[in-house]
Amino acid sequence: MRRDKARWQVCFEAFDAEDERRREALLALGNGQLSWRASAPEVSAADGAARERHYAGFYRAGWYDDARRDVNGETVRLEALVNLPDPFGLSVSLDGCQWFGSADVPQPRYRQSLRMDRAQLEREVTFELAGHAFRLREVRLLSLADPELAVLRWELECPPGTERLFLRSVLNGGVENALVKKNRAYEGGRLLDLCIDASDDGRAALSARLSTPGRRLAMAVQTRHDGAPLPWRCQRQGDRLLQQSECRLAGAHRLVIEKRVIVQVDDELPDGAPRARRQVLERLPTDPFARLALRHARAWREIWAQAPLALSDAELERPLRLHAPTRPPRAPRCGPSR
Repeated sequence: MRRDKARWQVCFEAFDAEDERRREALLALGNGQLSWRASAPEVSAADGAARERHYAGFYRAGWYDDARRDVNGETVRLEALVNLPDPFGLSVSLDGCQWFGSADVPQPRYRQSLRMDRAQLEREVTFELAGHAFRLREVRLLSLADPELAVLRWELECPPGTERLFLRSVLNGGVENALVKKNRAYEGGRLLDLCIDASDDGRAALSARLSTPGRRLAMAVQTRHDGAPLPWRCQRQGDRLLQQSECRLAGAHRLVIEKRVIVQVDDELPDGAPRARRQVLERLPTDPFARLALRHARAWREIWAQAPLALSDAELERPLRLHAPTRPPRAPRCGPSR
């Protein structure tokens, strides 16, 4: 299989705030079970206006809700694929006040690319905090080897002399189906009985249900880094969990941060919300990222081997690959598997 970048990558070489929502949809990842819009994690961790140009969509195949809605004075059942809680909020700060992702943080260099050969989204960003330049390399994947698993990884190069960084991780359970503006008046939230557990080791678990009997959700997330374990301070802001910590770099100029997420629904879960939350926490993988990424890439190689495609025109081959109707094994369809 050829690895010509022009055939296997979709790239954007600059940041464009007006184009963000289109890119979030175009570069969305999927593994047949989960789907994840390409929204920036630092914006999910921000407050206020910075989030208005983005839509952090996260979905489970087949997980629809048809609760009653009031539309123009009439009560109807309006079915929709539920937007799941957003577990990917992540940011860093030098002083605990100005955070990456805020509207006032400049980003002089930016590159985002979808690696279609391994269904992996990569982003390279140079940004400034308090006049100091940071370089970020982000990798995200929805595992094809473990369809319940999502992984976000940041490699952060810090400027010389950086002694500490403040870290912020956010799990937002207060999401709504709000992408289509004209539908917001009657869409809103779909999740009921939301409950969140959190611990000072960077782990958290969430459970919720839909109005339909038996439709239940449990999600676990762990924020981890490549140094000694950090104590995390947990704070609830309504349906939003904020976890913060402080990392001493001790002369190192590189920091790796990961968020690992497990999602299970319905009959995959044991009876009772507390047991469901414990189960998804136990499912969080402990393997190194390189091993998780390798298993995922191998699974995608098998998929592409079943659908060989080679054209003389690379510009034509790339969109054909982007929209190829590949279907991962052992999983229901969840939109385009990319």
